[in-house]
Amino acid sequence: MATDLAYLPVPAEGDAVTIQATDLDHVAEVTGHPKPDPEDGADAFLDWAVAVGPSQGGPVTTALGPDSLGWSANAAFADEVHEALGVSLLSVDRFTEVLSPPNSAAVLHGPYDTELIDSALGGRTEDVWQLGDPDGGLDPEAARLIAPSGSGTLMEVDDRLLIAPRPEPVTSLRDNQATTFDEDAPAVATAEALDAEPWYSATLIPDPYGPPDPAMLLEMDIEEFEAALGYEGLLPFAWLGVGLDLDGEAHLVRAVYTHLDEDSAHANAELLEAIVTGGRTLQGQPYSDHFELRTLEVEGEQVLMTLEQLDGAPGVARSMLQQREGLFFYR
Repeated sequence: MATDLAYLPVPAEGDAVTIQATDLDHVAEVTGHPKPDPEDGADAFLDWAVAVGPSQGGPVTTALGPDSLGWSANAAFADEVHEALGVSLLSVDRFTEVLSPPNSAAVLHGPYDTELIDSALGGRTEDVWQLGDPDGGLDPEAARLIAPSGSGTLMEVDDRLLIAPRPEPVTSLRDNQATTFDEDAPAVATAEALDAEPWYSATLIPDPYGPPDPAMLLEMDIEEFEAALGYEGLLPFAWLGVGLDLDGEAHLVRAVYTHLDEDSAHANAELLEAIVTGGRTLQGQPYSDHFELRTLEVEGEQVLMTLEQLDGAPGVARSMLQQREGLFFYR
């Protein structure tokens, strides 16, 4: 993940940002279900997605295609995507994407054939391929190929492809006008800490502030909210990284909290231990009912924590990220 940050432009200041990645080869490895080959087609990919995913009791929960392109939701159209773009979802081994509509983008790893892309899209113009209207005009028929409008811009960057629904993330990188996430030292440190251990799914979130919505609804101030919650909220930190992995039948959650000073890191390490072993979720259940604390350590300005999920449902940690739970967000 860390090396891909050099190809992901930072969106405009104030835009919400999430960076997420999936290692499809590792999904195949930890589940024991080999990923189908491109020539097997969309039906084989959908069968594989059902086998590895949670809908039918599979062991992993992650996007199996870039959400920024709609490929996870529209995997049934993988054959049409291959025909229209010359790029197959089934050829993707791993991807990293920045989700920040409308300027989302994805970096794809895996074999691709530039001649097939040239044939599908009519060749490159100033180093980029273009599908549909570069101004983002809506083409409902093509929206299943690249969401949301049906247009897309592609560029070859080193040994991978950069693809975005709008031209700006791609052309700004081409023209050396983009600020990329590899220029953010805490972001790189967080990604490198995640990459130090295996993961099938990884998420990076900058300035992970989780406003206490229930407190606002109850018209509580933060002190009253924390008293009702049963624990003190985390101190501010710069970046959050969460990696998910499967070790045999054990579901592992590895969290990296990158701070701007060591004192905050040590303080949050103590708070995290108290939260995991004795705190309560917003639903009123102890975190210890859901997780066992495997490791918790401080390395400089980072807190590194590994949890084992106890209930065997792979979607709990992802749900907590979406709901901005206090285990992962400061308040």
